Amino acid sequence: MKILIAPDKFKGSLTAEEVGKTIAKACLAQKPSSQINFQPLADG
Repeated sequence: MKILIAPDKFKGSLTAEEVGKTIAKACLAQKPSSQINFQPLADG
């Protein structure tokens, strides 16, 4: 399975990179064979 993770930051708590890594870790825990593509985004 291919998964694109493209989060924005959570103002005052987590950076976009931290959010993405957390989501990727959870995805891989459920489906270890997944191909994760991570691209942090920003609004504005």
